[in-house]
Amino acid sequence: MYLNSEKWTGVARYNEAIAMCDSIIDGGNYSLEGNYFDNFTIQNENSGEVIFAMPLDKLIGDFGFQMHMYTLHWALLKKYDLEGTWCWNGLCMTEAMYDSFDSNDSRIEGWEVGPQYYFNGDPVYGYEGGQLTFTKTITNLDWSPEGEGVRCFKWELPTGLSEWETMSNDFSIFRYADVLLMKAEAIMRNSGNEISSDATVLSLVNEIRTRAFGDTNHDYSELTLDKFLAERGRELAFEEHRRQDLISMG
Repeated sequence: MYLNSEKWTGVARYNEAIAMCDSIIDGGNYSLEGNYFDNFTIQNENSGEVIFAMPLDKLIGDFGFQMHMYTLHWALLKKYDLEGTWCWNGLCMTEAMYDSFDSNDSRIEGWEVGPQYYFNGDPVYGYEGGQLTFTKTITNLDWSPEGEGVRCFKWELPTGLSEWETMSNDFSIFRYADVLLMKAEAIMRNSGNEISSDATVLSLVNEIRTRAFGDTNHDYSELTLDKFLAERGRELAFEEHRRQDLISMG
């Protein structure tokens, strides 16, 4: 709310945003998980990074979180023992978003492209002939070939769900990584500059980058707002933050 205050009300409240982030950071109750994907496993309720989440479990029944249904192609139902259900073969990441990932960024592993295989290595065949292959290119939004679009495998996919059962992965509303990035953004925006080499800003964002790449070789020495927005996109993709980020950035 504080971060977007200037866009919503015309009154900047970046100092309040920084203070709120500091109250969480200094409280010491949360920290980044060593492995980014530990935040998205089926049993992710013990993540030390998740601040506020929607708790989910397939035992509660229907209509919870069904990424398997949103993104999987029909031919993959057999692979995940989901033959009693159905799926959209729909929800995808755009090509431009996928291309924003460096090939050394571990977060790219949450997005599926290329030929599809069963767990035993056998190829998965699509319904249009040949092996099912996901491509990053989407040529037609109205009626594209079955394999077009980068699919979301960021959350660990389940096996054996019956029709409409929710996945058991808790869905994060806020993660500690977001707090670090919010503080960095508030400092940047408060300065009135669109380019920052502020040591605190770089330290906060590079903490995220170091985890993603496994080393400091890809750390930023200078940040623009455009680079910062792209970094938030890579870290928080499909976690329901993008609209607010775009509002914040004008």
